[in-house]
Amino acid sequence: MCIERSLASYTYKSNEENKVGSWRYVEPFFNEKIAPCVFNCPVKQDINGIYTHLKINTSNDEVTGSELRTKALRTIFQFMVDKNPLLYATSSVCPAFCQQQCNRGYVDEALRIRETEKVIAIENIDVSLPVPDKNNSLNKRVAIIGGGPAGLSAAYQLARVNVTVEIFEREEQCGGLLTYGIPESRLDRTPLNQEISRIINSYDSISVNAGEEIDATKINKLQNDFDYTIIATGQPSPITIDNNDVLYGLDILWNYHKQIYTFPKNKKIAVLGSGNTAMDVAALAIEEGNKATIVCRESYENMTAHTLEIQHVESKGVEFYTDAEFIFFEKKSRSLTVKKNNQEEVLPFDEVIICYGQMNDSLSEIFASNEKVYIINKIGNPANSVAEAIEAGYRVANNILHKHGISLHLSEQKETVTKEMINIDYWKDHISQSFD
Repeated sequence: MCIERSLASYTYKSNEENKVGSWRYVEPFFNEKIAPCVFNCPVKQDINGIYTHLKINTSNDEVTGSELRTKALRTIFQFMVDKNPLLYATSSVCPAFCQQQCNRGYVDEALRIRETEKVIAIENIDVSLPVPDKNNSLNKRVAIIGGGPAGLSAAYQLARVNVTVEIFEREEQCGGLLTYGIPESRLDRTPLNQEISRIINSYDSISVNAGEEIDATKINKLQNDFDYTIIATGQPSPITIDNNDVLYGLDILWNYHKQIYTFPKNKKIAVLGSGNTAMDVAALAIEEGNKATIVCRESYENMTAHTLEIQHVESKGVEFYTDAEFIFFEKKSRSLTVKKNNQEEVLPFDEVIICYGQMNDSLSEIFASNEKVYIINKIGNPANSVAEAIEAGYRVANNILHKHGISLHLSEQKETVTKEMINIDYWKDHISQSFD
């Protein structure tokens, strides 16, 4: 006897409405995707994991009050510093790429991830960093030129597997842009210095040579004493123009924080440029008792600084003169000449500070093809950030370790969960019911 069996079921209605027929033969599977907050975080911090840890460690009935809070934040801190040893710095100055793309914003508001990170950083500012891994130890020596966020990040990751690291920093303190660039109104130096000192002091294999300028000749000599060299000097030189009466924002920021430069008082200052450096200079000019105006070629909507930085200087009273191209400045006559709407205009300013970006140093070109030298150039482009510098240090450390069979955890490339994949109406109803 032969019984015929249909190879496929048939339904008269669209399967989009009626999930029957052929759907009965479809086996469900779990397709893991990455949250947009994680995808957009330069450090690729596991934000889902942070909030999962927070939930687990605050749901223990045996632990209550301040003890519960301390325990929960300590656990999350150890989880987060695995990738980022400068949590206070990033929670203070990062433009919060994660929050900008948070899907929760389509339901009510984005999770306050940066604020969460800052609480965790401050509560654990005296907590030690993870001890070196005795089972993963690499007997190598690495010289790092530059003790900014990228150099510190690389040193931290290498020291965790007992690599001997020597940092060569031209200034008297490590920190780079964090220490000498960003105004203290945005980045408190006390907890910042604690974070930097903690990285250096937590590992016997890290040493620092401060106040020492390293040139190409010295780097060539260092290669005789070290297995690898990392150039993490950023982009330390400002782009200059042919005008002797102007000042340069990067130089002002550095010298101001070294107490070499003093802002004038009660002056009208034009800051040319629309990037993050321009915003920091304008903010300092206001704080020092001056009137500051951002003058830039871009429209307000197309300025290259991060939105949070623009909002910060606006709150301080900085004004904006956009769509204007610089032509010339004469200090004696207080005349700033610009072109706007195809016509020249003369604006009265006492000082003009140029913030047109930064240049790579010559070291990047000299050692570009040297296999024992790794070059990090992440700070300087207006689209870059401190978090991206930290990620660059993490990645270059991983590249060195990978050569010797040791790998740091790098996030897998997965499809991002978009708002179109989420039943927004369901979550809106779910959230409203939870507050009823």
